[in-house]
Amino acid sequence: MSFNNNDFVDFLEFFKDSGNFPDNAKNSYQTVTEVSKSEDNGKSVIYNDNYIFNLDNMCGNVHIKDNGHVKSNRPLSVDGLYFLGGHLYLIEFKGTPISYPDSEEILNIWINFLNEQNYGNYDNSALINALKIIKNRYNDEILCNLKIKPSDSLFLTLPLIYNYYCKRKGIDCDREEFLSWLMNVPKRLFVVFLNDDRKSERNESKSYKYLRMDKKLEKRYAPFKSLVNMENSIVNQEEFENVFLGQFFNA
Repeated sequence: MSFNNNDFVDFLEFFKDSGNFPDNAKNSYQTVTEVSKSEDNGKSVIYNDNYIFNLDNMCGNVHIKDNGHVKSNRPLSVDGLYFLGGHLYLIEFKGTPISYPDSEEILNIWINFLNEQNYGNYDNSALINALKIIKNRYNDEILCNLKIKPSDSLFLTLPLIYNYYCKRKGIDCDREEFLSWLMNVPKRLFVVFLNDDRKSERNESKSYKYLRMDKKLEKRYAPFKSLVNMENSIVNQEEFENVFLGQFFNA
């Protein structure tokens, strides 16, 4: 019998039950407030008492990653997971505005500043050229992680967690059936940024290189729709509260 929605619900219910894990394990089922909390400053992107699954904690509890939050560890995972009405929702919370200056903008500021200061006995050309090389070679860290997290979560992280679940339950682990279900189940990815009134100074040309982060992500995620049946919504806090929380929790 092929893997189906009910099987996935059973899988999630196992992680909802804290009795399946040691006392020192982190809760895999938490409020949106907890799941969206930043490790850097302890502030939450969304304050809401409804519950979703914390995929990072699920990873930590099955020892895929050290405590589920070591940035350099692969596979990567989005923050939140929710399943309702036969639809799977992946949620990533970012504690920055969509238009926050990325590494390229910041490097441009320094390059322009050094060009203006490049006079008299001060020759900044070597430093300027070095900064230009860095700018052209490396992408913004936040953007890079956001490019990778959805595919890692679906096709590396969740299968590994499912394998752990099967071993604990003493059932056969048919990875092909599980992956097939993940490929075909309707999905939506939410990337939630802070509300922001700042107008980006980036050149909004048609060139991918100069697009704002949300526009870059939309282009990056576009193939997911036809390949793995996944839509995407890149939103701010207010939009997420209205679209997601308002729809599912009447928030």
